[in-house]
Amino acid sequence: MKTGEIKSILNKLRWNIQDPIEKGIAYFINKYNIQPYGYCPVQAEGCLPTGEFYYFRSRHSTWSVRISKTEESLWENSAWVYSESKYKGFEGGCIGKLEVVRNFNKATKLYYINNEHSRIEGDTTKVSQHGVSGKNIS
Repeated sequence: MKTGEIKSILNKLRWNIQDPIEKGIAYFINKYNIQPYGYCPVQAEGCLPTGEFYYFRSRHSTWSVRISKTEESLWENSAWVYSESKYKGFEGGCIGKLEVVRNFNKATKLYYINNEHSRIEGDTTKVSQHGVSGKNIS
């Protein structure tokens, strides 16, 4: 694939990454077609291939992904949450789109590896960078 083709595809996806190599990387690692928007917080939402709804948010020093069977339960009693505190000060609200995709891929990899998608219904498990940290996250 030529650099011009990559630019064209990523411009259609509204990715404003200047470096063509970084654009190519972003295109190939964005397997869930996550489309982040905004700043302070940076957010993204949509559906996974297995049908669950997700919500990504990054603000201050923390980013998180919430995954649930229904869109409504994302906001009240999400079935699965992964979060990490990894930024200094308010950096989390200004991360780039490639960083969003990397973080999202990390969380969804854990979600699928731990087979959470098969037991999401009725189980409200909160996962952090230190592993499972509790039940009833509402």
